[in-house]
Amino acid sequence: ILKGESYLSHLFLRSLSSYISFLFISMNKYFFFIFFLLFFDFFVFSCSIQQVFSLVDIPIIIGHRGIPSYRLEETSESYQLATQIGVDYIELDLCSTKDHVLILRHDCELSTTTNIDTIKEYQSRKKYSDYYFEEGKEGYFTEDFTLEEIKKLKTKERIPIIREENDIWNGLSSILTLTEFLQLHRALMQDQMNVLHQNSFIQCGKKARFSRDSYIGVYIETKHPSYFRSIGLPLEEKLADELINFGFSSQCSLLRNQVNATRYTECGIYLQSFEGNLRRLKDLLPDIPLIQLIGDEDEIQADSGVFYSELLTEEGLKELSTFAIGIGPSKTLIQPYSSGDHSLQKPTNLVQSAHDHKLLVHPYTFRSEDHFLYPLYNNNSYYEYQNMFELGIDGLFTDTGDDAIFARNIYYNCIRKVVSYDSFQESSSDDGFFDFEISVYDIVIILILTIDVILIIGFIIHKKTSLLDPITNKISFLKKSQNDDEENLDDNNERDYSVNES
Repeated sequence: ILKGESYLSHLFLRSLSSYISFLFISMNKYFFFIFFLLFFDFFVFSCSIQQVFSLVDIPIIIGHRGIPSYRLEETSESYQLATQIGVDYIELDLCSTKDHVLILRHDCELSTTTNIDTIKEYQSRKKYSDYYFEEGKEGYFTEDFTLEEIKKLKTKERIPIIREENDIWNGLSSILTLTEFLQLHRALMQDQMNVLHQNSFIQCGKKARFSRDSYIGVYIETKHPSYFRSIGLPLEEKLADELINFGFSSQCSLLRNQVNATRYTECGIYLQSFEGNLRRLKDLLPDIPLIQLIGDEDEIQADSGVFYSELLTEEGLKELSTFAIGIGPSKTLIQPYSSGDHSLQKPTNLVQSAHDHKLLVHPYTFRSEDHFLYPLYNNNSYYEYQNMFELGIDGLFTDTGDDAIFARNIYYNCIRKVVSYDSFQESSSDDGFFDFEISVYDIVIILILTIDVILIIGFIIHKKTSLLDPITNKISFLKKSQNDDEENLDDNNERDYSVNES
């Protein structure tokens, strides 16, 4: 009620205000009546404004490796389509080449997503490694190839049995470097501005998260950072240099200073990792927000040797909050699922626990293909998104950004409102900047303010005793006192004159 987050709470407060206001009238405390009424109206109005312009009320949609349900993951085509669909962030993963160039790959083993098996000159580089995979795997690893050699490869679909439609994109794209991705991101954002030339915001009921059609953030994961550091190819310093060069560090610093930002302020970028290298990134890039990824509870964090379950204890979350602003857990850590009877178990309290430590929660990974959906969802991903929204998450990673956006719009009753640049310039037109929809809620608030203004004006006009009477009476009293003092002074002067004359 005190936050003013509902129509009924405002009615309740309005009734309470009326009672107290007219109690003041019955006590002849007219000044307090007007002051209290105006104070309450200001309170209601400020609550309404806070509701409409809240920045963190609805979850962000993170395009996991772009939009791999429709395009090959971590390719320019995937990121371009995700941007056009309108996700809030596009996500990428970083590995290092032999000559220490950061490239975009989720798997630092190349055979699953490229045609490296078909290149004869690379066959001798095939080796067995038990670092990347628990059971060990034979393959081709990015740290054994220079960038020039990597650029000869072409990408292919990771899971062709499930996403066979993506086979048409096989062999068309090469692997992107981090520099190329950031250049692509800048170009995509510029294209958005040139095509749309507009700002917009998403309004969901009376809660809104402002965004810009011309800007979509980036969400970067460092893959196996402790391993790459152990072989002399650290990721953090290279990443920091690139982000500083492209202005992300100064962008976050400026925004946080300008808006007196809280830890939740978005500045167009997040950095994430399953390992503990976020502390190093915090030292290198203090203003960029960090997300600690969390694996299954029985998995061990590679660099620290601790189970992820230890990070989810009260002590673990408290420690994470000292350098990260959020966690990225597997979605099963929030909503457990029984594969035996295909039922959802009781949700855990992870979201609430994280929020208690002022940590955001961005679970992974949501996919719309039947293969990935639990049977009880009836092949409809909306129900999974709805379940997570009800549990209070702050964002999610998805391979199908369009489905996630649709589900969010339905669940939160969202409408994207557009404010065109040209209309803003010509704000005198009917379709200009102030063309917003008025809800019943808005009408009630406006009526309350109008009635109160009429009450106060009417009270001042028709009250027999003017509200200024106390002031005018005081002035009259002071004047009378002054006149009395002057008369007494004249009498004293005459008496003194008579004495002197005698």
